[in-house]
Amino acid sequence: IELLKGTSVVSTISSYAYKGSNGSGSYNWTVPSNLSSGSDYVIRIKSTSNASITDTSDNFFTITK
Repeated sequence: IELLKGTSVVSTISSYAYKGSNGSGSYNWTVPSNLSSGSDYVIRIKSTSNASITDTSDNFFTITK
């Protein structure tokens, strides 16, 4: 699980997260205090076993301080 600001990876949130039944898993995460504010953040999920399997948030979200 990666956090991107625009198109740049700013943080690896987790190297492994359980996908859950039928892909319905969830992951709790605390936003680090050192991230800059912005309205152009997205989350990207990548498979650890197949690099061609990836998905990115459909919309940007905002982080504010």
